[in-house]
Formats: sequence, C-alpha cells, structure tokens
Amino acid sequence: MKNNSNAKLLKSFISYCDKHPELRFWQALRSWSQADAIIYRKDTLEQDTFYWFKKNETKTLTGNT
Repeated sequence: MKNNSNAKLLKSFISYCDKHPELRFWQALRSWSQADAIIYRKDTLEQDTFYWFKKNETKTLTGNT
C-alpha cells in the first residue's frame, strides 16, 4: 500500500475486520469508525446499513432499487 492517509485508514480498518470476523462489513465499519449509524440515502429513501450484507441492499430490504 502506498503511504497516504487513505491507505493508512484502509489498513487500520482491515486489521479491525481481521480481529472481529463476527461482524458483517457495515457493522464493522460502523464500530471501527465509532459512528452511531451509517445511513444510506437516495432521493426519499433512507436506511440504516447495520443489517446489510452487500454494497447496496435497498432492493433486498424494500423491494425497490
């Protein structure tokens, strides 16, 4: 990895994921970043990503894209 701020953050996050394999991606990102929630917003749709397994779960969760 190049020695830049994004690479350092990514390395830190990957290390966190390795230590917490029980967490799904969005749960790990939320916990690692110490955020209360990570919200997906598109137009009028707003969803908490806590239960997501994929990059964009809106179709799975709501039947919409």
